[in-house]
This record gives sequence, C-alpha cells and structure tokens, in this order.
Amino acid sequence: MSDGERRVFLITGASSGIGEATARHAAAAGYKVVLAARSAEKLEALAGELGGLAITCDVTEWADQEAMVERTLADCGRLDVAFANAGFGAGRSFKGSTPEHWRSMVLTNVLGTRNVLRACEQLGVSRFVLISTDKAVEPVSVMGATKRLAEQLTVATGHRTGKAYAAVRFGNVLGSSGSVVPLLQRQLDDGLPLTITQPNATRYFMTIAEAVSLILEAGANPVAGEVYVLDMGEPVRIMDLARDLVRLNGIDPDAMTFTVTGLRPGERLHEKLFYDDELAERTDHPGIFRATRQVSKRIEAQIDGYVDELAAAANEYNDQAVRELLLQSPYLSGMSIVEEPVSV
Repeated sequence: MSDGERRVFLITGASSGIGEATARHAAAAGYKVVLAARSAEKLEALAGELGGLAITCDVTEWADQEAMVERTLADCGRLDVAFANAGFGAGRSFKGSTPEHWRSMVLTNVLGTRNVLRACEQLGVSRFVLISTDKAVEPVSVMGATKRLAEQLTVATGHRTGKAYAAVRFGNVLGSSGSVVPLLQRQLDDGLPLTITQPNATRYFMTIAEAVSLILEAGANPVAGEVYVLDMGEPVRIMDLARDLVRLNGIDPDAMTFTVTGLRPGERLHEKLFYDDELAERTDHPGIFRATRQVSKRIEAQIDGYVDELAAAANEYNDQAVRELLLQSPYLSGMSIVEEPVSV
C-alpha cells in the first residue's frame, strides 16, 4: 500500500505511555502515524521507528496547530483519525495546587483540546477520540473540572459537525505516567516503606494494552458526540494492590512497612465512572458503556464563549477570575470542588 493510499492517524501527547502504545497499534494496523508532542527527542525516535511524521508542538498555541495542519497536509495529504491524548494530569484541588497549575490545566486541558478539535475540523478528520478520566465525574479537583470541560467541547463539536467525535472516560492505567505501581516499585527497590494514601481507598485499574484496545474500539463507533466509559471491572483497594506487588517481588507483605499519608486535597476515597444523572448504556462491545444524559443545546452552543473567557483569564494570569469561572461554570453541574479530601 502506498503512502497516498494509507489512512492517517494523529496522536497528540504521543511521547506518553498511552500515546506511544496507540501509535504502535495504529502503525501495526497499517496507518501512517502523525506524532505530536512537546518533547522532540523521543518523538523523532518513535516516528523514525514507525515510519511516521513527528511534529513538535504545544496544543495551547494555535500557531503550532496551524503549523501541524500545514505539515500534515504537505506530508500526508489528509488526516483520517485523531487521538487527543495531550493533557495536564495533576489531580490537585484549588487548595492543593498553585495558580500556575490552574492556568496550565485550563490552557492544556480546555484551550488545548479546543485547538486540536479546530485543527482536526480544518483537516476534515472524520473520527476524533478524546482521552478523559473518571476524575471528570462530579469533579473535586481542578484537573477533573478541566477534563470535564474537554469532554463537553468534544461532544459539542461532534453534535455540531455530525462527525464521530467522542470522549472516552476511564480510570488509572498501570505503567502510565504518574501511575502508583512504578512509584511503589521504586520505593520497594530502594528499601523504603511503601506510601499508601488511605488503606481503604479504591481505584479502577487497567493495563496500557487494555486501555488502548478499548479506546480504539470506542473510536470506531460512528455516532457523533458521545461519551464512552470503559468497563474497568471492580475497583481495587490500594492496600491490596501494594501487598500484591510486594508478594510478586518475593517478599512477605506482613514483613513490609506501609506508611499511610492520608488522602490529598482533590482526592476521593472512591472514584466514580458516571454522574448520577447519566445512564450507563451497553454498546455492541462488552467492554464499553455509553454515558447518556440530556444536555441543553443552548448551553452547548455557548461553550465557545465561556472557553474564550476562561482562556483569556488564564493567559492574563488573572488567578481569581480563573477560580471564579470554574466554580461558577454552568458546564460543570455536579462539581463539588472542595478544600479537603472527599470520603464518598
């Protein structure tokens, strides 16, 4: 198959664990891959290995997205599928984060998502998948709030264009950046006590391979403007996960020291995958649910104006305005940003 006949697959945040795994999967399936990220060195090595195109760019800069559009058209002629994985993932509450974190999350997760959506519209992309998180459900952290806004931007674009633009929401990915397992393994290797936020805290987990496979399956659905939720199975107690890791390293868990640090601001004792007013509908794929809720078309049509205001406040370093716009947002129903950990 010639390059002119190959379908083209864009991955933003391609230098991350999930981004790289998706790129390898797409290349193995015969796609020409366009890899976009801010880290040039790893990006170019991966593109060289997969025979793809590397584009160093920042999703928060519209000029970078315009350059990405031009390079993609010049090199590939078109773009068929986009996988939006770039994001600022620090799960911090207002109290537990700095104004710089708020701005970064607003600019990357909200403005950055809209920039990529607009670039993909220019390129005529027929399928778009946003990587979201269970922390977008009734968010108690700034990261969760901004990822929820990214979901809504994606759904609104799908409804407006009639194209298969969807968000995919899931929990923790083992082995990904920031995952608890590599942290615990490093502590174990260094002979340190293992730090546990709360023994009874539970999280949803899946492997990178499972996540990528299900994300691509969800992205193959032709319906416009959907939010999909991956079946994460039963939540796992963090303490059980840590004890299993110790056991796999040939150590008796009862002989290991565990230090309980307590939940940090912006963390729940138990995560949620759906809003209370969302219907969890099964799809044709057994591992994927559709999260269905009624959304006001008037509110959806006005989201661009809200994002303009939020991005302007972030770019102007107006921290108070950013805070107020998030806390008072009509797009974040069910949000309960709090100053302390949440035991729900």
